[in-house]
Amino acid sequence: MLFGIAISIGNEILVGHLVGAKRFDDAFTRGFKSLKAGVLFTIGVVIIYWFMRDPILYSITEDQRIIDQLLPLFILSVFFGAWAYI
Repeated sequence: MLFGIAISIGNEILVGHLVGAKRFDDAFTRGFKSLKAGVLFTIGVVIIYWFMRDPILYSITEDQRIIDQLLPLFILSVFFGAWAYI
């Protein structure tokens, strides 16, 4: 999520400069390139976390009931992580 915020702020500055220079097509292209990079990076991180979910959860707790309740939250992170860019 922090990566998404950093990309968004940097993209805002770049697009602002391009719009100020009246380079509207370049600003539009830059916005979509940043969107694509951010979404792909977030999905990549979520996939890594998905495969590491058991070690991550077992480092927090050993209670199987809690782990069973937390596992579906990992799949939600794919949607909410990517949604941050839209």
